[in-house]
Amino acid sequence: MFERYTEAARRSIFFARYEASQYGSPHIDTEHLLLGMLRDSKNGKLSDQGEWFRVEIEKNTKIRERIPTSVEIPLTDDCKRALTLAHEEADRLKSRYIGPEHMLMGIVLAEKGLAARLLRERGVQLEDLRSECANNTTKGDYEEAQHITRWSEGAEGALNSFLEALRSEGAPSNFGEWFTEDGRLIDSGGRVWVGANEIATHSAEIFAPYVTKRAAYRIEDSRIVRAPFLHATILWEMPGSGGNARVRQRMTIAILEGSPDQWKVYFVQVTPVA
Repeated sequence: MFERYTEAARRSIFFARYEASQYGSPHIDTEHLLLGMLRDSKNGKLSDQGEWFRVEIEKNTKIRERIPTSVEIPLTDDCKRALTLAHEEADRLKSRYIGPEHMLMGIVLAEKGLAARLLRERGVQLEDLRSECANNTTKGDYEEAQHITRWSEGAEGALNSFLEALRSEGAPSNFGEWFTEDGRLIDSGGRVWVGANEIATHSAEIFAPYVTKRAAYRIEDSRIVRAPFLHATILWEMPGSGGNARVRQRMTIAILEGSPDQWKVYFVQVTPVA
């Protein structure tokens, strides 16, 4: 479903799930998707209005006990419809990719949702979004085509170096240096680590399972998406404790180019594999 989504769009969905879990919502709705988009300062001019949207959403939300990040939370029908409409808007604008700008249009078109009502209150108009997106699509696609080769080489090199550093033998080093300043990591237990400094401080605890030659990994998928991001999924197998069966985990990694040829890990999510 998400093959055409840019990394920014995938991050928005990732953060939407996080927002839903914080409010104890059993479903991911359009308001969670909007909050997920507003977490990224690069997601357009609405980002500086994030606090207003959060306050208004909380006024209209029943807050329940937080749901662990390891629990799957499905999309509501309204949210699925918004994403389907985002797909249609991208097609209509002849965009090869689906970004947050298309998702925002999808939310506006899903008129019954809370998020759509709040966007209308802030004066967000569908035609304005379409016009702005149309002006940016052609230029963005052309520039990406020109840079894709350089991005692939640099990002793949950074990914392989990061994975080999994790698997190196001995005590974990300061892995915080691999992350962007605002990088995020969700470990297999659902704990969230925010920022390179916090990740560095807890490197020994976070990365201990991987820092052994007996750990093995396989890159299941890696691809450059619209922005200079590499999205990859890695399957890890590590020795179990006390001679138990090997432990399998799937690691989702996003790597971005902070400056030319300088790639950093933006986020990591680890989920157990049965």
